[in-house]
Amino acid sequence: MTKEKIMFGAGLASLALVAAVILVISSISPTQIGQPNDGIIIRPPGGQVPAPEQVAAPKTDSAKFDNVLSVSGTGVAKANPDRVLVSLTISQESKTAQQATENAAGIFNKLVQAMTAEGIARSDIQTNSINLSPVYFYPKDQPPQITSYRLDHSITVTVKSQDTTQLGSRAGRVIDAAISSGVTGINGITFTVGDETIKVLRTQALKSAIDDAKDKSTTISGALGVKILGVSNISENVYVPTPSPVFKAVREVAAAPAAPPTDIAPGQFQVSVNVYVSYGISG
Repeated sequence: MTKEKIMFGAGLASLALVAAVILVISSISPTQIGQPNDGIIIRPPGGQVPAPEQVAAPKTDSAKFDNVLSVSGTGVAKANPDRVLVSLTISQESKTAQQATENAAGIFNKLVQAMTAEGIARSDIQTNSINLSPVYFYPKDQPPQITSYRLDHSITVTVKSQDTTQLGSRAGRVIDAAISSGVTGINGITFTVGDETIKVLRTQALKSAIDDAKDKSTTISGALGVKILGVSNISENVYVPTPSPVFKAVREVAAAPAAPPTDIAPGQFQVSVNVYVSYGISG
């Protein structure tokens, strides 16, 4: 056999082998490519093996319903407050930082004693912040000069009572006692309830808001002549407003010890919930 015939025969054998490999590759289903447990990984042209989730990932629709009806619902739940947060400030300014600190500490000790006399537990007297900073004088064409130091001590006193009427009068006595102790600022008061009560109110308001949304969707769908198929989306927003109680000016109370005690109107504590619901509809 000549050399040319041998080379021609070898070429035919190589072509047959390539055709067999192509046949094997074409017989492999897409779900087998890249699967970790099959033992076979075929690298396609381009050199990248598709990830398993890219090979057999099912198709999903982006929208559950073709047509939707969106409504909002509002629910409110109320309860009598069982505590009031009184925000106080002790401010002292002195020539030295140490003197300002000592003066503020003395007033704070008097405040604690006065609160104890009013039946306030030590754990219900909380320091929020203490800020000590220099006070500057700015002479013309000269560098600023430190003239004194100011310390601001922010405190919250929690007054508790299951009786709403007693809660208001107790809060008034606490304010009067705080001013007599040397407190220089009443920043505000907030009537509220405990965490467990807030959870109960939130649940009640949420149910009421959902019922409101249902009623609206029923009315609108009936008027339009369409049928509600299900809920497509829902979201909620909880709002806890801060009541605005009325009390007498603290300066007047401080200037006139014989004046009537500070009067506070508690009002009611409430939780509001808004829900936004999208319903799938037919037609």
